[in-house]
Amino acid sequence: MRALTTRTYPAVLLFTFLLLTSTLACVAPNSAVAETGSRITGSRTVSLEVKIIFVGINPNDIDTTYMSWSENLPARINEEVLIGGKDLGVEFDVKYRFAFTDSAFKTKLADYLNSISETADIENPYFWYYKKVGDTYEQTWMKVRSTQYDANEVEQWLTENSRQYGGMLEYGWTFIVMYLPELPSATYKTMKEYQKQDIFKTTTSVHPHYYKIPAEDRDLGYKLRYREFATAWGNHDRLWFLDLSAGPSFWDASSTFPLQVAIEDQNIKLGSTYGKSWLTEYLADYVWGAVKNFVVPSSTYYPTYSGRYNIIVTVFDDRTDDERTKVPVESTINADSIKQAFEDLAPYVTTDVQLDFRQLKDYSDLRSLVKDNHEKLKEAVFHPDVDVVDLRPIYRYLQSNLKDFATPIKRDEAEFTIPLFAFVFSGKTYFTYSNKWDHEHINDPERQSLSGIALGDIALVGTNQWDFTRGDEVGQKGKGLGMTSTVIHELGHMVGLMHPHEYDNVGDFAYGVMSYFTQDYQFGQSDKDFIRRAHVDEILLNATETLEKAKLELSNKIESPDVNQAIVQAEELLKRVETEYGRMDFTNAVKAATEAKARANMAFDNAVKLPLATQPLQEEIQTLKNEINQLRMYIIITLVVGVAAGSAVAYLVLARRIHRKEVPGLPAQRVETNLKPLTKPRRHCSTCGNEILPVSVFCERCGARQPEPQ
Repeated sequence: MRALTTRTYPAVLLFTFLLLTSTLACVAPNSAVAETGSRITGSRTVSLEVKIIFVGINPNDIDTTYMSWSENLPARINEEVLIGGKDLGVEFDVKYRFAFTDSAFKTKLADYLNSISETADIENPYFWYYKKVGDTYEQTWMKVRSTQYDANEVEQWLTENSRQYGGMLEYGWTFIVMYLPELPSATYKTMKEYQKQDIFKTTTSVHPHYYKIPAEDRDLGYKLRYREFATAWGNHDRLWFLDLSAGPSFWDASSTFPLQVAIEDQNIKLGSTYGKSWLTEYLADYVWGAVKNFVVPSSTYYPTYSGRYNIIVTVFDDRTDDERTKVPVESTINADSIKQAFEDLAPYVTTDVQLDFRQLKDYSDLRSLVKDNHEKLKEAVFHPDVDVVDLRPIYRYLQSNLKDFATPIKRDEAEFTIPLFAFVFSGKTYFTYSNKWDHEHINDPERQSLSGIALGDIALVGTNQWDFTRGDEVGQKGKGLGMTSTVIHELGHMVGLMHPHEYDNVGDFAYGVMSYFTQDYQFGQSDKDFIRRAHVDEILLNATETLEKAKLELSNKIESPDVNQAIVQAEELLKRVETEYGRMDFTNAVKAATEAKARANMAFDNAVKLPLATQPLQEEIQTLKNEINQLRMYIIITLVVGVAAGSAVAYLVLARRIHRKEVPGLPAQRVETNLKPLTKPRRHCSTCGNEILPVSVFCERCGARQPEPQ
């Protein structure tokens, strides 16, 4: 693996010697994988906070304003995909807080560390020499007096005593940077003495301190050695601490060189103008790596949201009958542990795990391919012999015949299928991935070569009988290393997770199955934050985009109360998403975002079905409105005319009845044809005195004939 500086982004080649991420494209042209999942097309900006606590660092020795400069600490980070060349559509605006603890807290911390310390002479892979064995030389670790502190206990103590340094961020990450050279530590003098010796040196007076972790294989019970040499730890919660005075560690010799040694080696005068800039930059480089590794990590592959992870693990056993009898392959992998890890990583996703055990000899083509690409590799005079199988031809075969082992393969919102193939070789045989003449190998004395690789469309794991029986050689009779942790790690890459050491190797000193240093079976807090947040962002951006499309669609359609209601509901849910997101409760944010997307889809689908509000339709609607208005006027006029006409008819009928003397109870009389004007004054009956009409001939009451009016 090529070394990366603290400012170097990973190149296309992401070879790693253990639990590797592939250098190949996510989905090869001949792959059986169908990529149907949605991709983010929008963008958004999110604010994040990071609190940095300095313990044992004099505030006058550094410049926090200079440290905050964007060249020293990342201020704007686009969450990118390492393989595939596509970012996630989110830019993070990172804000930093700085705090310095007083001497009382430093003393209390040092007292606590001394109370849990363990000192012993132990083999330390950083301090080594070569001894001759036959015709070759074997690398041998020196026994070095070292002091260790339980890393998990220190992490818990820092969490429980957070009030004494101003508290951890409630909605953000807290990094504690400690400088405690008063503890048993490596010094410039003792390190200089060690460096002067040749490769056959056998002793050293260096007395470093470290943080140790337990690392035990759950499958076969092997306890990993050389896990006493961490210089940092955290990631159970949003807390990670770094001890600059610890080390050096074999795990990353360049990054874990103790600060007190570096200061004297570089002749730094703390407090001087140059010394202030030097220490500020030194600290910033560590924080820069921590921010990129834990707070805003990149994605190995695109972290597609799906409602179901369908994990299909096919195990090809290529061992002898005796080897299979000694260690049954079924005991080396646990489906329940795989399922639990992913249910904890993404609680809103249903996880199914299928294990299929097969004998490689039953697949003649594949068995022949393995045999043809098998060789005994003798890398150099100082390395032991290792049998290797070139991985690339095996990958090509499986990719071309994927449908024979796992079908159908889905990559959408309903299901994300993840095929993984595990090969169990005989003896001490591993997969290798060559680059020109150089074969991938490892510097970790507990692991010899490539154990796994994630290739985007499929993942591969390679182990062997020697791993299964590792304990027989180192005093752990009957113990070995199984496959479960490796399988979970590679599956983690497949859903998008990266290593915590991607931007600084010291990040490997962290809880979680994605770390090389540990032997964990669960994902760390940074993994959970990343995958859940990425899913929220994907759903949220897609929902927002769909909602805007629905509004645009609705602008050309006739109005619909149902569509408007769905839009309002989606907007309210999106506000809830932002609230949960700000509290870093990404699980509930995913649920709210999923509901918002459903409402947005409903609004868009219904808006599409609405009639277009075109100009002809508008004219037709206006014509109908005009006709309705005309009809209303016609009805009103008709009613008015009808009332008037009815009144006239009634009057004429009455007049006619009177003229004909159609008075109730009296015989009809014919009236004069030449009626007098009706405007004459009324008269009175000459007989009964009743008031009569001016034209009346007879009295309407008594019927007496009336004299002609004057």
